[in-house]
Amino acid sequence: MRKIFLAILMVLVVMGNMTVSFAAAGYKDVNKRTIDSKSIKSIKTLKKAGAFKGVIKGKKFRPNSKMTRRQYLRMLKNLYPGRVTVTEADKKKAKKMVTEYYVTQKMVKVAESYGITITWDGSKKKLSRASVANYVVSFAEFDSAFAIN
Repeated sequence: MRKIFLAILMVLVVMGNMTVSFAAAGYKDVNKRTIDSKSIKSIKTLKKAGAFKGVIKGKKFRPNSKMTRRQYLRMLKNLYPGRVTVTEADKKKAKKMVTEYYVTQKMVKVAESYGITITWDGSKKKLSRASVANYVVSFAEFDSAFAIN
């Protein structure tokens, strides 16, 4: 009886620890079952920096869903206020899903606002929210001018 009790207790402890690690980014669906560790870390970093204010509502991030231009631009504006250019084309296509090219070119423009020239191309591949988070964190790590808190 004591062995069964200890076994059940161990399972509960392990499950409790997994729940804590799964919720590390603060969203119920950001965990090792849905995305890789690098993406979890990127999402956590960006959330802490306030990138998702007005972008992600509720307790789910939906890391494998595609991100819209509106969401992406809001995220960049949260991180780099006054350095993001929003064009008429951006407004007209606000609900369109971002591509790798679109994401990188907007970051190239942010770099230019700091007086830093970078070249960063991309494809027409549509990106998930988790992928976008990885791109933005990579950008932030490229130069100390782009650092996020």
